[in-house]
Amino acid sequence: MKKLFITLIASCLFVFHANAQNTIKLNFFSLILTNISIQDEYTINGKSAVCLGVSYLPERHLPSVGASADNKDKTGGFTFSGFSITPEYRYYFKGNGPKGLYLAGYVRYAKYSSSEAEYKYENDNGALQSVKISGDYTITVAGIMLGSQWL
Repeated sequence: MKKLFITLIASCLFVFHANAQNTIKLNFFSLILTNISIQDEYTINGKSAVCLGVSYLPERHLPSVGASADNKDKTGGFTFSGFSITPEYRYYFKGNGPKGLYLAGYVRYAKYSSSEAEYKYENDNGALQSVKISGDYTITVAGIMLGSQWL
């Protein structure tokens, strides 16, 4: 399954305009953070388009930027991963979609999970204690955005 997903992503690197109505986009900046994010935009007519974005965050440890080695040891094998899916409707003001200024409404569903890990800390008496941590985060949000697209 993982190989199939990577193959799909790699093929999207080379396909940006599948045809005049379909635009596939890969978010290169999110790849730096090992978050794979792709979006397919289908232009209905010059003023309207629908999009579907999918984002996948593979399992990884907490970022170590700005964290001391002492804090890394306290969190043990804590890892997290997740995905999101975002359907969107875009209205292009000048009628030349998928290019130009647009107003969009969207709904995003996201689910992130963490593995169970042991967090070590020192209590008030100086004794070493530990507690198990884990969790899931699921959210659905709706919003609007104003943007511009150049192709």
